[in-house]
Amino acid sequence: MKDPKALQALRSVNIAVDDILRTFVEHIAIQISNNLRGNNLKILISGGGIKNKFLMNRIKELSEQNLEIISENITDYKEALIFGFLGVLRVRNEYNCLKSVTGANIDHSSGVIFQ
Repeated sequence: MKDPKALQALRSVNIAVDDILRTFVEHIAIQISNNLRGNNLKILISGGGIKNKFLMNRIKELSEQNLEIISENITDYKEALIFGFLGVLRVRNEYNCLKSVTGANIDHSSGVIFQ
């Protein structure tokens, strides 16, 4: 499998991995913050990203919003529950990957069933 163009570009320059990762985190934080700014709402954040404390702090600082980050235990439970549900949909041959959510071209069922 060929590397995506972004990875090819990163491999062609002499930049420390720490600097590359820091740049990506800042980009993510800026993009999320730009979409949150000006809403003046209490925003609930969950998912695996909450475990990246640096990213969460950058989003808080840049967005200037009231962010409520749920506990890691609740996030882990929610993630396990969701992936279990996706597995059930896969076993039933129902779509578990919706184009309206993922940006994919078609709705489809992802995952491999090992027997």
